[in-house]
Amino acid sequence: MVDVEQVTQRFGNTVAVDDISFTVAEGENLVLLGTSGCGKTTTLKMINKLITPTAGCVKVNGKDVAGQPAMQLRQGIGYVLQHNSLFPHYTVAENIATIPGLLKWSKADTDKRVTELLVKLHLDPEKYRNTYPAQLSGGQQQRVNIARALAAQPPLLLMDEPFGALDTVTRTAIRKEFKELDEFKKKTIIMVTHDVQEAFELGDRICLMDKGKIMQIGTARDLLNKPANNFVRNFLDDQRLQLTFQTIKLAELWSFVESSSQERAMLKISLEDTLWVAMQLLDGAEEKDAVLALTEQGVVKNVTWGMLMQAYHIYKQK
Repeated sequence: MVDVEQVTQRFGNTVAVDDISFTVAEGENLVLLGTSGCGKTTTLKMINKLITPTAGCVKVNGKDVAGQPAMQLRQGIGYVLQHNSLFPHYTVAENIATIPGLLKWSKADTDKRVTELLVKLHLDPEKYRNTYPAQLSGGQQQRVNIARALAAQPPLLLMDEPFGALDTVTRTAIRKEFKELDEFKKKTIIMVTHDVQEAFELGDRICLMDKGKIMQIGTARDLLNKPANNFVRNFLDDQRLQLTFQTIKLAELWSFVESSSQERAMLKISLEDTLWVAMQLLDGAEEKDAVLALTEQGVVKNVTWGMLMQAYHIYKQK
């Protein structure tokens, strides 16, 4: 779907991106992770032809973007920025309809798509369709930004710190919606972030960058358990335990979990959820003795926080 081949980008004497290569498969979510100035946003912009590489080439669907008209290329790519990039004089509906309008969609099809996206992103169409961006909260504006990027159903979505400008609570909520929305499950996504937890939660693979170079590219577990160098190891050290919990699915702990004698399970959770999600649920429960219900093929195990920790320690020793 996307091939970045030996790409370098210089701005004067500064090398922003230094001979990097990677491939993103169709339907994959790749996260470009790193601190400010590491080259991740520059890399994203070269994919969208906002910046032309000094050397190397970028291909989308096997075609070098350098040989494609920018407008034509971008009509097949959704783009979400960190900050509100909505047209202030357009209503919410008009903002979302921008690309369908350029593609000459019918009014009926456009209106249907606008309504569909507003519903999916938890914005009441009747309430928000004719609202202007200045009347929205930051979280609402970013939902509209995402809806606009998705409107024409592009196969490729580029996201540059899409949740970075939001407060922690709003960012967590939108991230959860993002992860669960069927619209995103069908797309190839390249996302830029400096948030390690966000990268671990959302990325199929993570490309960790520093000073324009790729330090390591792989799954979250690859980076945690098989760091390519000291930079990768040190970059993750401060959050290592939490990140480990984010990589372990409850299904992996199933055989190590004993069932509690407490019959009442206050909270239900999927075995596809991670240990970290389970801990957050238990930590946020109103009662301290909250119990999770883990279910596999009709068998239910009622599990407390302590039992999960016991199972985790057994799992670690295997």
